[in-house]
Parts: sequence; C-alpha cells; structure tokens
Amino acid sequence: MTIKSYRDLECWQLGVQLRNETLAFVARRDVARDLKFCDQLTDAARSAPANIAEGFGRSSRQFHRYLDIAIGSLQEFETHIDEALTRRMLTPEEHEHFRCLAKRARLTSIRLAAYLRRNSK
Repeated sequence: MTIKSYRDLECWQLGVQLRNETLAFVARRDVARDLKFCDQLTDAARSAPANIAEGFGRSSRQFHRYLDIAIGSLQEFETHIDEALTRRMLTPEEHEHFRCLAKRARLTSIRLAAYLRRNSK
C-alpha cells in the first residue's frame, strides 16, 4: 500500500482518536475546573497527530525528527493521564483505555521512525 497522505498513517489515526477522546474527557465538569491540567493534557494529546502531519512530506530525516517529538508527547500524555488516575478524575478502566491508546500510537510511531531510518541510508 502506498501512503499518499499523513491521514493514511496508523500512528496519525491513533493520535487523532486519542486527541478526540481527550477533548471529551477534559470537557467533564469535574475535570474542566483544573484549567492548567486540562491545557497540559490536551497539548500533549494534540501534539502527536499535529507533528506527524507536519513532518509528513518532508525529507525522511526531518520526518523522523517530527516523529520523535510526537513520541515524546505521547509519553508526556501518559504521565498526565497517570496523574488523572491518582486524582480520581477517571476510573481505572478509563485510565487503562487511555494508556493503551497512547501506547499503540507511540509504538506505531516508533515503528514508522525505524522504517524511515532503515530506508533513508
């Protein structure tokens, strides 16, 4: 399959799903009260698909750099969602769902970065 758009990338699709579900989560009344936390969480969730989209179509080396940023943002997201569990803003099941989704997005981004590294030499 030929990838013609960043929208075809699984890592971008998972990132968008994570972003959308995060936006729904922070819209909850009890969560929305903590504006700084909500901003940090949504910034991390938005960063992954945005960086993947921005890097797509650039050189492999540049795209790899944008993927690294997306991967870091996904790790940051996991830290924030862990805090949300600690603060009882979500259930353990919701926490696990968010962590699994972030992990899937991160692993597919890592695989794409490895592919770019192998094929850009």
